[in-house]
Amino acid sequence: MNIKILYEKKYIAEQHPYLLALVICIGVWAFTLCDQELFSGTAIIILSFFAIVQLFKKFIAGKKAQYLRFTFSSLGAIAVGILFFLSPYKGSILFLSGIVFLLFLYLKYKKELLHSENLRLAIISLAFLLYISYILFTTYEHRQIDAGYLHNGWGHLSYIEYLYNHWFVLPDADPREFFTQSYHPPLFYYLAAAVVRITSFLGIPYDTAIESVQIVSLYSAICTLITADKIFRKFNLKDYALTTALALTAFANSIVVLSGIFNNDMLSIALETGAVYCTLKWYDEKTLKNIVKIALCLGLGVMTKLSVILAAPPIAFIFIYTFFKEIKQYKKYLLQFSIFLLICVPLALWFPIKNLVIFGIPLGYVPEGNYSEYMESIPLWQRLFDFSLDNFKYPITVNHGASIFDMTGGGFEDYNPIIALIKSNVDMQMMREATSLASVFYLQFYLILFLGITGFVYMIYSLFRKNIKHIFMNIFYFTIMISYYIFCIKYPNIYAEHIRYVFDIIIIGSLYIGSLLQDKSNSKFMKYFKSIVYIAVIFYTMLSTIMWTALSFKK
Repeated sequence: MNIKILYEKKYIAEQHPYLLALVICIGVWAFTLCDQELFSGTAIIILSFFAIVQLFKKFIAGKKAQYLRFTFSSLGAIAVGILFFLSPYKGSILFLSGIVFLLFLYLKYKKELLHSENLRLAIISLAFLLYISYILFTTYEHRQIDAGYLHNGWGHLSYIEYLYNHWFVLPDADPREFFTQSYHPPLFYYLAAAVVRITSFLGIPYDTAIESVQIVSLYSAICTLITADKIFRKFNLKDYALTTALALTAFANSIVVLSGIFNNDMLSIALETGAVYCTLKWYDEKTLKNIVKIALCLGLGVMTKLSVILAAPPIAFIFIYTFFKEIKQYKKYLLQFSIFLLICVPLALWFPIKNLVIFGIPLGYVPEGNYSEYMESIPLWQRLFDFSLDNFKYPITVNHGASIFDMTGGGFEDYNPIIALIKSNVDMQMMREATSLASVFYLQFYLILFLGITGFVYMIYSLFRKNIKHIFMNIFYFTIMISYYIFCIKYPNIYAEHIRYVFDIIIIGSLYIGSLLQDKSNSKFMKYFKSIVYIAVIFYTMLSTIMWTALSFKK
């Protein structure tokens, strides 16, 4: 028996990847409610029933060799299932079982598995297992950002709770005076409240059902990864260049944490990434169907989080460039652009315009938050351009003079936006309890630094190719980063200097790491440098898996 190349055989994984991911997420929700302590024993019964049916079919068919193989495989699967059911570390066992299964496939079908198409599928599958594992050992009280607590009127949880209690009717109050997160557009909170409503309808108490909110972020994370893979292929990445770019995105610490987040970050990233991909697809196939997809992704993205509007400038560039390049077809494009605006603008702007008209809230409003006196005391030029050794002393964010390495911190606090950005991708500001992982943090920090600089340099180099898609990605990158710097200057505190605000630069960086590896330069330097990059990505991926597995056993 050979492993089939799913993408070439037009299986569901290729034809309907988003639908398949949704079905798996629904299964995770049904069996676990996104919490390993709530895992349902029904899964063991289903697994056992499936194994017995298959064994019976093999026995009736008289295929003794297959019967024996399947017997041992089924018993092994059932044993893992029982261990999963009994163990308090279900997330870890699920992920480790996936690794063992992939190792088994590698040993048995080495040549087929190393085919780039199958390797891509293995990377996506393993990353999906990692995200599922992560949400199982992460609750609304662990590694969250401004989630708040249940029934306390503050944070993202309170926004969800309000919509749940009032059957999706928005608060009739000024968000600046109501609970802190209600200034956000409501799409994520509608979806979250709907999931909790369905879960509680099945007889699950609200305080337990709230964990199921993670299924929205989990699905958004895997959709982001699938879309990133499609973007890479739009730039003709192939073979190991493609799988390397995919692995770098799939196992970034930030996407793992955001896959279990109780806020709108991951959904907004998924929709923003979708808008970028649909724009690239529209550029290749300028159909009404494709421009409607852009409008939906961008409009719903801004309806999730206002920062998704940052995808608009590069999209506008593609539209304008195409219009003047093919000016003879101006009627076709005027019609498409009109339909785009009719769909996108109402979806994107109804909520901020409502708040402007009713409450006088400025468009693009963001609460000021707490300023850092330490950061405000540092001159702006120093914040932006100081890359002294103090900034590299600790591999994770030092906040108010404290980190897991030195709880006094010597009075130092991170202030450089780029360095703090890299550090936030290492620890996501939420793993200060993991003191035993200090060496992993150091290695990851310097690997990200090396790969980030490499990807940035090659991205700039790509501009000399005068390829419109590369120009599009460069505009997207610089739009994001300019906005990020403005945000950091306007709100001088460490919480503004965070990777979750600019996650798409990870996808862009991964794209250009892959492009570098696919570069046809035959110089000795490039050959050696490519080898170093390959090793760095493999090492980073391994460290990420080890770190999350170790962390899962600490809960």
